[in-house]
Amino acid sequence: MSPFQRETLYSSSREFTDEAVDELARAEKLNARIPDVFLGQAAASLEQWQFEQCLAQVAKAMEINPSSTQALNLKAACLMQWRKFDEVAPVLDQALKVNP
Repeated sequence: MSPFQRETLYSSSREFTDEAVDELARAEKLNARIPDVFLGQAAASLEQWQFEQCLAQVAKAMEINPSSTQALNLKAACLMQWRKFDEVAPVLDQALKVNP
């Protein structure tokens, strides 16, 4: 892959993420009780390596649906990328209790 192709791929990915974040913000204004809105925001934050923001969005999703395995898995992924490995196993255990 040439440097130009890499830059084009990165910028189009970044534009896609920015568009998604804008759409999710609009969705949140329409209905802030949809956990998937917060999970989408969390995934976008994780893609940008904004770990604290990712975990905050996951927490909002879990306030709405405490049994969300998607939220727990995203939280575990965030903690792994943040290299907080000692915190990952309890989160995965919690997810397995919800959905063995």
